[in-house]
Amino acid sequence: MILGLSHAAITVGDLGRTLAFYRDLLGFPVVRTLDMADGGKIVILDVAGKGELEIFQRPRTRPLPEGYGHPETIGLWHLALEVDDVASEWARLEAHGVKPLGKPIFQQPGGGRCCHFYDPDGVVVEIIETPSTWWPQEVQLE
Repeated sequence: MILGLSHAAITVGDLGRTLAFYRDLLGFPVVRTLDMADGGKIVILDVAGKGELEIFQRPRTRPLPEGYGHPETIGLWHLALEVDDVASEWARLEAHGVKPLGKPIFQQPGGGRCCHFYDPDGVVVEIIETPSTWWPQEVQLE
């Protein structure tokens, strides 16, 4: 069962400009900042206590492994929905013809079980079993 929106993730070209908009203008406070192994940076913002916005600035020369979509492209990376049981929700979606990106269910670096797939228009949707605060202090996406 889907419990709600966990987070939305966008990839940006200019982290400072994006933070000036979301943090300073819209008032979304920074929850945490993470450095990625590939030299990228993630800033996670609180959206009025109702979810999180993950802002990624990544080297554009290096896409992530299969199953993560295309986060090197500027714009919406994925929309994440929190679920109570990834395996049962994935079984339901798969029964309706939804195909996974990469492995159907995998562990994120911080331990959260999730699955990524495309919506009908090619937007990556993620279902994630853990609360939206699962990101570890340092991220190694290799």
